[in-house]
Amino acid sequence: MTSEASEAMGPASAVSAGSGGLGDPAVALTFLVCSERSGSNLIRSILNAHPEVFAPEPIHLGAFWERLDEFGDLRDDERWRALLAAIVEFLREWNGTLHPSVALRVDELLERIPRREFVAIYEHVYCRGLAASGKPRLFVKENHTAQRSPILLRHYPGARFVYQVRDPRDFLASCKRMSRFKYGSAEGALAVWCADQRAAAELRARLPPERMFRGRYETLIHEPERYLGELCERMGIPFVPQMLAFHETADAQRAAAHEAWRNLGRPIIRDNSGHYVQTLSPEEIALVETHAHALMLELGYPVDRPADPSIDGTGLSLPGEGEPHRRRVDDGSSSSVVHRVIDRHVAALAGR
Repeated sequence: MTSEASEAMGPASAVSAGSGGLGDPAVALTFLVCSERSGSNLIRSILNAHPEVFAPEPIHLGAFWERLDEFGDLRDDERWRALLAAIVEFLREWNGTLHPSVALRVDELLERIPRREFVAIYEHVYCRGLAASGKPRLFVKENHTAQRSPILLRHYPGARFVYQVRDPRDFLASCKRMSRFKYGSAEGALAVWCADQRAAAELRARLPPERMFRGRYETLIHEPERYLGELCERMGIPFVPQMLAFHETADAQRAAAHEAWRNLGRPIIRDNSGHYVQTLSPEEIALVETHAHALMLELGYPVDRPADPSIDGTGLSLPGEGEPHRRRVDDGSSSSVVHRVIDRHVAALAGR
């Protein structure tokens, strides 16, 4: 694992969360940087099985934060309520949960969060989950964290990051095997994967090495004890065997009810790599190896074809699109649901 995890997080004290919020060093706030369909929920569930780490299901507050300007001036009562209502509605529609004992209600949030800033919502929600868990450390898994890291670091400058990556061919095969092609198409999915890795590289360049741990999904599933032992050491917590029994926890069983996370209800699938040849067409494999060529080599993934000198091999641009992760694709995923809910509430504000 050492060769793959040259950016390792230094140890931090593990004590009960105090009154300093998520920025309190006692919370040891850590964010996951990982593309979807790349073991992000697997590592989240494994860490959540640790007695010292609260790693809740993704509740996608980052998406709300990124689109905050669309809600306008939050000093306006109606706009503030609309933002809170959108968060509560999303969690209800997606059936997501911060913690089984925590139920968010708009009226209660209005009463408990007097400061009308999104960071106050973020703090309140995650601190409630952390308190309910009874654990001292918080590990946040949300999508496209690297792209949103400037927002996060502005408020949590001491935060640490775990960066996990998967072979983009297996990533694409997993997207294709969903009931609806995740991100809408092979081109759409690859554009997101490449953008995620470029953003992660930019984040790594801004952080001191001890603030980011890097590992590969393939090592996690092939040698989980080694991967997790190294990760736990860098997080300043002991490796405990119960992490590998994550699938027996109520958290994992609940998450496995979602189609996208059904494998969380079983032990680590140790041979779950290299199967893309059975799912992707030769054209789709060529698409990945051509447009992600340079990124794959940089991340240690062999490529079967030579580089195309006319293509830089670090991404795929889609005509007429902005940032790939902000595209609206109705693929049935949590991302499509969260943006649909935000769109609905923003449209209602515009028509008031």
